[in-house]
Amino acid sequence: CLYRMFCYPILYSENIGTAENENWAYSSPYSGSLTSPNVKSGKMYTINGFWDTYRSAWPAYFLLTPTMAGEMLDGIVEHYKDSGWVSRWLAPGAINCMVGTNIDAIFGDAMVKGIKFDYESAFAASLKNSAVVSNDINKGGRIQTVTSIFRGWTSTSVHEGFSWGMEDTINDFAISRMAEILGRTDEA
Repeated sequence: CLYRMFCYPILYSENIGTAENENWAYSSPYSGSLTSPNVKSGKMYTINGFWDTYRSAWPAYFLLTPTMAGEMLDGIVEHYKDSGWVSRWLAPGAINCMVGTNIDAIFGDAMVKGIKFDYESAFAASLKNSAVVSNDINKGGRIQTVTSIFRGWTSTSVHEGFSWGMEDTINDFAISRMAEILGRTDEA
């Protein structure tokens, strides 16, 4: 189980510098093409879904390899910096599957446990997940945000509506904890 757990997420970047003077870069999965890649600076991690890992794999990473977990989280935050969202599944770019924006729960759990990574950008990504209507739900965001943020629930008139509502509630709690840690009382 440990072997399988540590197979993912994978590092999507490569060191284009030297061993002594590292310089990490990746080909953006969100822009460019095979013949004309958009190479960006930074470390990106990918090939991970969050619905089925936020309860098990990520807490284990935090316990067993906290420094590496922080690096992987920064590599996931890189998706937000590159595309404006962290999708529900990364393979290597955004995939529209699973319910909920469970990266929010992962970011919140990591912050509560003191894992070091880019808290501000993670919070911005999570807050966007919970409060901004996505023009492309395939890329990121939540289903029915246009009404659920006012109602407080997701309608079961949409596919997997009840599951979306349950996951949104868990993730909103995590976002609230993130806001508390960052001293953002209004958002909390």
